[in-house]
Amino acid sequence: FVLNIANPTETQKMGVGATSLALSIYGSLLEIDNRHTQEMEQYLLSKRLINGSWTISPLVKSNLSLIYTTCYALQAFARSDFHKNFSIMDEGLKWLLQNVNPDGGWGLVQRTPTHVHPTSEVLFLFSLCKGYVDHQVILRAKNVLIDMQADNTYWLDDHGTPSIFLTALAYKA
Repeated sequence: FVLNIANPTETQKMGVGATSLALSIYGSLLEIDNRHTQEMEQYLLSKRLINGSWTISPLVKSNLSLIYTTCYALQAFARSDFHKNFSIMDEGLKWLLQNVNPDGGWGLVQRTPTHVHPTSEVLFLFSLCKGYVDHQVILRAKNVLIDMQADNTYWLDDHGTPSIFLTALAYKA
């Protein structure tokens, strides 16, 4: 798919993930056009659930919060302006911390087995929020990722096949 970051309305049709990515690009790589960033931020806020998390798509009528979609949105707000968006960040980060698994990782949705994808996205988000999250939480999550690594080289997908995508996410974290 192609992000049309010059036209936030078109990007928003693709959902929270695409809009978050576009806002992150605006916030970190390009000259910021306030009108476009404000439109994207308002769209993301309109899709935020009452608990401070996000669901996958405007097409999915669900209150099921996805860990990685919440991370994408929070990463965009953090890159856009963490301090301006502190209350949004605070609510979302608290939600993530309330939904950490006993092993220290995160599942695709709350109370599901730990998975490389959401755990990696949470760790990357925490790296954008220096000082907000207790170091022990970060260390436990990193150890979970290391324990999930196959042969000290790569991470496996749900079918046991080496995954370039999951490996890249884990190294990004």
